Order: sequence, then C-alpha cells, then structure tokens
Amino acid sequence: MDNDMNPREELYRRFKESLTHPVLDRFFDEDELVDIYDYAGDMDDDYVQLEVLLCGARLYPESEVLAERKALLYLDTTDDTTDERTKAAANFLADNPEASSIIFDIARLEVAPPENGGEALDFLFKQYSRFGDEEVIRLVQLALDLDCYSWLIAHLEELKKKVDYLPTLYYEIAREADDINDNENLVNLADALIEIEPFAPQYWMMLLRGQARLGNKEAATQTFDYAIALSGDDPEAVLALTEICFNYADYLLPQMVDVLKRLKDNNPDEFRYTDCYCAVNSKLQRSEDVLTALRDFGTRHPENPVVVHHLLNYAVEDAVDYMERYFAVCGAEGLAGLAPDDIISELAGRGNKREAIAYIEKLAQLSPQEYASRLNILIEFYYHCQLFEKVVELKKNNKDAFEQFFEDPINASVVSYIYAYSLVKLKRHAEAVEFAHRRRSTFESFMKSTYTAARMVVRCVLTFFDKLDLHGADDELYWDYFDMLRNGKF
Repeated sequence: MDNDMNPREELYRRFKESLTHPVLDRFFDEDELVDIYDYAGDMDDDYVQLEVLLCGARLYPESEVLAERKALLYLDTTDDTTDERTKAAANFLADNPEASSIIFDIARLEVAPPENGGEALDFLFKQYSRFGDEEVIRLVQLALDLDCYSWLIAHLEELKKKVDYLPTLYYEIAREADDINDNENLVNLADALIEIEPFAPQYWMMLLRGQARLGNKEAATQTFDYAIALSGDDPEAVLALTEICFNYADYLLPQMVDVLKRLKDNNPDEFRYTDCYCAVNSKLQRSEDVLTALRDFGTRHPENPVVVHHLLNYAVEDAVDYMERYFAVCGAEGLAGLAPDDIISELAGRGNKREAIAYIEKLAQLSPQEYASRLNILIEFYYHCQLFEKVVELKKNNKDAFEQFFEDPINASVVSYIYAYSLVKLKRHAEAVEFAHRRRSTFESFMKSTYTAARMVVRCVLTFFDKLDLHGADDELYWDYFDMLRNGKF
C-alpha cells in the first residue's frame, strides 16, 4: 500500500506547489486530478480538494469522474453547528438526475437511506463488476451508515472478486472491526493484510490489538516482536504501539521502556514523548524514572503545565518550586493550564495538603477574582483538611461573597455547617452559637419554601444548631466525637 501511495503523494505535493503560480500555468491530466483529490481526502485537506475541482472545472468541464468527486465533496460537507450532512449533496444529485455511476448510486443511497439497507446493497453490488479504491472505501462507508456491517462480513468473499486492490477492502472493514471490538474478524483481516504487505507496521498493530483483546497472550507477544521491529525509531509507530500495549497488553510494556527512552532523549523538547515514557513507567510502578523525566523536562520547559500537574500529584518535595517557576513564566494566564477547580479537587482527593495550599495561595495572589469565585470549593477543602482556622479566615475576608451563598439552600447549608463546626473545633463555641442563632430563621424559611432534597440538607444544619445549644463548650468529650459528617474521632 505504501508503494502505491508514493506517486500520489508526489502528485499531491506538485499540485500544492502549483497553487503558488498563476492559474493558467497549472496543468494536470484528468486521472492525475482524481488521484490528487483522493489523496487530499486521505490527508483531510479540504483546501486542496476544492482547488482540484476548480482546476478540473477549467480544464475538463464535462469530466464524469470529477463530477463524481464533486458529489463526494458535497456528501462530506457537514454543518459546523449540528455536525450533520448539509443539503448540498441532495441538491447536486437532484440537479444531475441522469448522472450514473457507482459513486453517484452510493451518494443517492447516502442522502436517501432505504428502509432495507441489505437489499439496497445487494442490488448495488450486482449492478457493477469492478470497484476501484475510492469506490470500495465509499461502499464500505455506505454499508456502515446503513448499519450493515454484517453484510460486509457475509459478502467478503464476493467483494474480494470485484475489487481492484484487496488491501483497501480489508483495511476499511478491519478499521470498523477494530472500532466495534469484533476481534475475531479483525485478526482474520489483519492476517490477510499482512500476507499481502508483510512490512506495514500498522497491519501488525491491528493484529496485535485483536489478539490482545482476545486474550491470546502467546500470539500477541509474537506479533509484538514483528511490530516493534518494523516500527524502528518512527515516532508515530512507536507511540501507536505503546498505546496498544498500555491499553490491552501491559505485559509487553517492559519491552517498550528502552525504545521510549531513546525516543524521549532524541526529542528532548517534545513533551508527548516524555509524557508517554512517564505513563508507561507509572503503570510499571517505576516512580523514580517518572520523576526524573518530569523534572528534566520541567527544568528545560518551566512553562509546561502538565509537568507541574504531575509533580503536584506526586507530592514530591520540590513540586511547589516547579509550580512557582511555572507561574513566574506564565503569570495569571497559567491558570488556564492549571485550572483551579481541577487542581484543588484533585489535590484534596489525594490528600496533598501542602501542594493544595500552595496552589490556593498562588491563586489568591494571581487572580483574586478567580479565588473569590471558588470560595465554596476552598471552604470544603479546608474543612476536609481540618484547617479550621483557614475556614474562619476565609469567611472573615470575604463577607460579601459569603452572604451570596444564602441565596441557595444547599450552598447555605454547606458553608454554614462547615463554618460553625470550624468555630467549635477552634474552641470558639460562643461564636458558633451566636452564628447559629442569627442564621436559624433563614434555614427555617428554607424548610417552608424549598424542594424535598434541599429540605433534608437544611434539616441537618438545623439539627446541628440544636446540638450547639444542647452541648456547651465544656462538653469537650461530646465535641471530640461529634460525627455527623464522619469528621470526629470515630
């Protein structure tokens, strides 16, 4: 397949170069324009596809094959907001009712899907004796759009007799088998591809993925040996192979480490290679190798947020230092890469108190507005970390924002419980009682006006307020073991 693609790639390159010259200087024959259009489709290059059709309209205005490509362009045009096919293809087909070919018939079935997809495919298949590459690709896509994948499998032997180039047929069906985890057919199709083109690493990777999913460890290991040898030092192939092993065959990961290290070292400024190396070593529980790689990259590129994120999660001694260097380079704009909601909740969940507090202090320094807008998250974080003085300080320094919580019964309940509880834990019982007395009427009004789930939360707070009256500051044993939200000594 690669050898077949090389001439088309050269044509594609030559056509792109011609676009920098006057229109009248461009000349390509009809077949060349078709090849360029199809190759540009493989490259997702809409610009070149459109330029090919414009060039074809000038040079070959009556060309049937270029009219087919125009139909395909309209067929592939989708609405940016809905991601659905536009009416362009239907309109073009309606304007060309006499146009007849495999491509036009496929396009008509795409824009007006029949009730019985299998019967439509049977009829279409019987009308034509040969299918070229693009026709095979479109036929397979039509079958999938009609939910007739099983038709492709059932008619594979017949299809093989009518196609010009078998790898295209096998590959297109194999991609769908891969996507839907039809691993037995994936293995069979990948085997067939390898028999035709034994030196294409992507086919070996398809085979490996199917075998690994089927749990065939011995066969997968043998396939892996071929795949890694054919991949060599090609970065994309190595990353693709690593992904397969990571997701489906982690017993093969140890053999990827040296390859990934070499790839990382040869590309010291491209983070995706370091990231992949770290992900593999993390899964293999080689934390020191992960940290070394992250620190090395972070030292060269202090502006990388992912490195800082990982180091904060690992809670290593110098994680905060890397964070400080990151914000020194990026300033407040760096908050986009280290999003407050994600970082605070993640660090809190991991119990990384020191790192979370450092981040919160930096947030307050860089963006007081962002800081103030997350008071509910910060209050909960300090509560779960039992940093009760921080809770009280937060309320004291943000009185107006604190009052806004009382517009909603749930938010009011959460912050009121945490604030009053924090006062109790700080031996400031009288202040907790005073707060409860002042806020009680608000919560009693919530009980009369809000929905059931919120009333249950509000009742919890009112019960807590009652306990503040029943158990004074001198009842230390009670408050030590007080456990409404599992935060006592139990």
